[in-house]
Amino acid sequence: MITFKSDSPKKMKFNIGVTGVDPAALISKFTLISENVSVSFPAKMIANDIVVEIPALEKAVDIFEGNISAKLEIIAGDTYITPWEDTVKIDQVVKVEATIIEMEEIEKKLKPEIKASIIAELDGLNKKKIIIKEDKPKAKKIVPKWLKDK
Repeated sequence: MITFKSDSPKKMKFNIGVTGVDPAALISKFTLISENVSVSFPAKMIANDIVVEIPALEKAVDIFEGNISAKLEIIAGDTYITPWEDTVKIDQVVKVEATIIEMEEIEKKLKPEIKASIIAELDGLNKKKIIIKEDKPKAKKIVPKWLKDK
């Protein structure tokens, strides 16, 4: 079994022996086969080797889940040959991305705002009494966007 990492390309080289046909006349491809779809990648004949480059498959991981079939296919004139078949496993690579948020922006959001009002009242002795009333906002709970969706 061959394992592919979904986020990086894979280059494979198959050594083959060719008789009865000019190696330059071969048409070859590498095919991944899942339950619902198959995808082929062109291969090149270099000396006695067939080389295939498979791009990163991260966008196709959902299509090719778990273990899938793979084969090397060669067409020589009117002859179809499958010299290699195996199972391939595509490992999905976990990625986490972070973006920088300016600390000033965070501090502005976290800084409590206090509103005050002054009320002048007269009591029974004609003295002014000043009352300061504070409206403290309720603490805001900051939840990251990725947690809000859950």
